[in-house]
Amino acid sequence: LRALGEDARRRRWAETTFCVLRAGGYRLEDLLARRVAELGEKTLFLDRGATPPVAWSYHRVLRRARGFAAAFLEAARGRPRVALLVGNSVDGALSDLACLAHDILVTPLSTHFGHEELAWILSRLDINVVVSDSEDRLRRLVQVRERRGLDFTLFSLHPGRTVERGEARLLEEAVTALLPREMDRLLAERARLDPHEPCTVMFTSGSTGRPKGVVFTPYHLLSKRFARAAALPEVGEDERFLCYLPLFHTFGRYLEMMGSIFWRGTYVFAGNPSAETLLALLPEVRPTALISIPLRWVQLRDHLQRAVDRAESEKERRAVFDHLTGGRPVSYTHLRAHETV
Repeated sequence: LRALGEDARRRRWAETTFCVLRAGGYRLEDLLARRVAELGEKTLFLDRGATPPVAWSYHRVLRRARGFAAAFLEAARGRPRVALLVGNSVDGALSDLACLAHDILVTPLSTHFGHEELAWILSRLDINVVVSDSEDRLRRLVQVRERRGLDFTLFSLHPGRTVERGEARLLEEAVTALLPREMDRLLAERARLDPHEPCTVMFTSGSTGRPKGVVFTPYHLLSKRFARAAALPEVGEDERFLCYLPLFHTFGRYLEMMGSIFWRGTYVFAGNPSAETLLALLPEVRPTALISIPLRWVQLRDHLQRAVDRAESEKERRAVFDHLTGGRPVSYTHLRAHETV
């Protein structure tokens, strides 16, 4: 892609790739399986929020995603329509990948949605499986189910009082209860989505009225990745994303999570979205990419500017950036040029 140079040539490359995707029926499941075959035990997800940090290899991610998908298929008798009301976590990302890679319609929902928004979306999409994590979110979903008379299986990613009362099932237990041959059967016999059939719906925040759903197909998931590669030809293998954007955010879900898979990289869960956490993790994680909202860029810039202003020499100023980037070869001039982003 770098050798193509001109935008027009990269656009032609992308359009040719789109034709190949359409003709060959290439899917996210194929891409993920290919990456596992290529990279195996390389780290795909790194959970920095855990103590100690936990690394998830490409192979382990695929195995876990298959287990989650089988549990959803079993719970909904082969026809699951899944909603995710989860914070950023490995199991939350795996629940999403399980659906996206295995022909299960899924919608990741903002954790800020209240009863009205949740009830409307779950009813509108005929959701029959919901995955959640915290006690507060589980309780919110139980209330929506009871008050609106909705019929869905509620899975919890973590044990708690809601699970103990039988109002939700623990997803880990549902996976463990499946024998390997039963899991293989459920996945092999699942209904397959057409490449241009809806596979996921992402909703706006609802700040200007009722949330609006944007529909994506299996073809969209892959065409977006190749289009992004054409637009960012400098991005390549061994990328390391430090991530805090929520997975119900289009950049957090598509550019960071799925981009990590496409570019054979590593997605690092920050565990906390604060500027202080990011500043602490930057020298440890040594990311090649950080995608952020404007406020965080301003906070990072101000922190750097104060540190640079205290430095008494060019060597000390360079040391400030070396500390922040973990010693990656990034020039002071390059960073100064981007301080107003």
